[in-house]
Amino acid sequence: MNTSNLGKILNQLGISLLVSSEQVGKIFLLRNENGVINNLVRNFKQAKGLAVNQEKLAVSTNYQVWDLRNLPGLHTRVEPSGKYDACYVPRKMQVTGLIDIKEIAFLARELWLVNSRFSCLCTLHDDYSFVPRWLPPFITSYESNDCCHLNGLASKNNKPKYITALGATATTEGWRENKAQGGIVMDVDINEIICSHLCLPHCPRWYQNQLWVLESGRGSLAKVDLDSGRLETVTQLPGFTRGLDFYGDFAFIGLSQVREGEVFNGISETGKKPSCGVWVVNIQTGKQLCFMPLGEGVEEISAVHVIPGFRFPEILEWHDPVVMNSFMLPEDVLQKTGQQSSLEREENKREGATPEYYLNLGNQAYHQGNLELAKDYYQRCLELNPNLVVARYNLAAVHVEQQQWGEAKVNFKYVMALEPNKIDAINNLGVVYGRQNKPHEAIAYFRKAIAQEPNFPDGHFNLSMTLLQLGEFEEGFAEWEWRWQTKNFRPFICSQPKWDGTQMKDKTIFIYADKVLGDSLQFSRYLPLVAQKCQRVILSCSEFLAPLLETVKGVDMVYVSGELPHFDVYAPLSSLPYIFGTTLATIPADVPYFQVVRDNEQLSAVLARAVGKKIGVSWGGNPQNKNDANTFCPLQFFVPLFALPDFTFYSLQGVSGEQVVAELNGDLGLTDLSPFLQDFADLAAAIASLDLIITIDNAVAHIAGGLAKPVWNLLYFSADWRWMLDRNDSPWYPTMELYRQQQPGDWNSVFRQVYLRLKGEINE
Repeated sequence: MNTSNLGKILNQLGISLLVSSEQVGKIFLLRNENGVINNLVRNFKQAKGLAVNQEKLAVSTNYQVWDLRNLPGLHTRVEPSGKYDACYVPRKMQVTGLIDIKEIAFLARELWLVNSRFSCLCTLHDDYSFVPRWLPPFITSYESNDCCHLNGLASKNNKPKYITALGATATTEGWRENKAQGGIVMDVDINEIICSHLCLPHCPRWYQNQLWVLESGRGSLAKVDLDSGRLETVTQLPGFTRGLDFYGDFAFIGLSQVREGEVFNGISETGKKPSCGVWVVNIQTGKQLCFMPLGEGVEEISAVHVIPGFRFPEILEWHDPVVMNSFMLPEDVLQKTGQQSSLEREENKREGATPEYYLNLGNQAYHQGNLELAKDYYQRCLELNPNLVVARYNLAAVHVEQQQWGEAKVNFKYVMALEPNKIDAINNLGVVYGRQNKPHEAIAYFRKAIAQEPNFPDGHFNLSMTLLQLGEFEEGFAEWEWRWQTKNFRPFICSQPKWDGTQMKDKTIFIYADKVLGDSLQFSRYLPLVAQKCQRVILSCSEFLAPLLETVKGVDMVYVSGELPHFDVYAPLSSLPYIFGTTLATIPADVPYFQVVRDNEQLSAVLARAVGKKIGVSWGGNPQNKNDANTFCPLQFFVPLFALPDFTFYSLQGVSGEQVVAELNGDLGLTDLSPFLQDFADLAAAIASLDLIITIDNAVAHIAGGLAKPVWNLLYFSADWRWMLDRNDSPWYPTMELYRQQQPGDWNSVFRQVYLRLKGEINE
């Protein structure tokens, strides 16, 4: 690997890199200087966590936190003049006691700490050692015994969102008993483990709408599939990975030597210790671009952090004369000293700051998930230069993520006026029109993008979604095959050929379910057709899907994990509609295609107490899935239904719904079935025992439809392609009725229809 490439990358991105090592008690500031890395070293005994932004820098150790500030204009006083673009100086140090601080992060102007010894997330307070803010649900008290070795924190929208720990254990150092495969990733909001059986996970990060994690014991960078809980390895490095940050399409990963006596899966034993340093990886391709060793004697890295917007910052030590003669004073005092107040400093003055400065701040806020702050910085940038295309495009992208379609449309069209051939703007204008339920306008933009660049995967994929929504299945499913070339889909790689639908009565086919849950449930209907053409059908799917999908006729074996079985050809489950040439008239709509194979006596006893019709309800999908978040419907909208006589209502929401029900307080008239729902086979058994299902667009809707149960599917305004447009029925599920929002977010009108429909059944 070419180590000199790092300097070029840092210069190209306009960033620098900060690295800490507890083992040598130092932090390393990596900066580009004429294509060569300038490595500034500062001593911080037991340096671990790093948090840095344009204004401040924090360094944590086992028992203390150091606070440094980038004083406005100070960099101009550091010699040689004109070399530096920022200068961080020490301001204070706070002792927390020996709590083994791991990662730290600035969130909403607070510094959050991963407190490993007390197994909690905490913040600082002048009067206390620390203030606990979150405790894993399997830990019941604040004890200094390092039960689970909590070690990593990921934020989303400027709030704590995910943590990593080396075990879900509640005894003193209990994580050590199974540290090779006891690691977990947990969602802080819902207190649920979303990924488990990991080998020493560290450094969870939410970036580009995906959850990333280092599985350090395997030396890998991976993405977490939030639907299945599986890891998708992006790259594997020759050592212990710890320390992770992102910028653009690059991941900066710390690589440590494996400690003597430690043996981990996936790290090759070559007899030669790997160098300790920082790897740069392209996250779109997984390609390892360059490596920067930190030098002799450095064997372990604790943290890696990008400093965005500063190419050559400085960090001064306590005794530096510049520090001794630099002062931060209150605003009113500054006005009397002749110094600039904070509101008049160069970087905050509209007339003094550069557009690029605000652009960098906006990019930093965007990549940290703080969309409102990013939008504000992009708008400031555009006030200074309205025609800066990259800022205008980024602002439009923020509007898209916030579902502000009108504003997004205006800014994308502004971009096209400046750069008529900017293909991403053309494509995204199509996305905006699609979200406004204007499919023909959307298709025009997608086709324009494809005409400009025929091999543009995103354009083809978006075109496919819109064609399918219109019922143009033949072209739509053909275009859908382009999804494998987009960054959000990872194709199955094997030496066997992909099946094209031909008769193979003496062959075994391997069908694998993609990560989109709805697709897997909907397209399972094709498996009996596959069985008619192949001798043996092996279906690969997630562990929680397996008990349900193995009931589908034609499936000979369900594969979840382990060594791949023998097969001759393969096909993605979601490609079967294309392989079979599906049209609107030839949809295989024979239901049921799921079978109920379980009999739960406890569930039957609960349902036996019902009065009148038994109705199951579900108001949310996967809380981690971005599209499911769009369709989520607050439970409060369902509550008026529960007061109707002659019906008994049951929650099919599962464990994630228990807290929501509890927060509403009182007797809702809703019986929670989550204790009986351990997997999708249990869910199918519950649904089969009910008379009617009322649900938003989620797995419950698909399972009910696949069981041929009456189901009312409540749809968001810009519904998924599979429900098409302006229909109240589904060609995929004969027993399903569709209730659509007429305006984005308007659940009131939907539930008015549902309420009147149920009330009408009472009167009948």
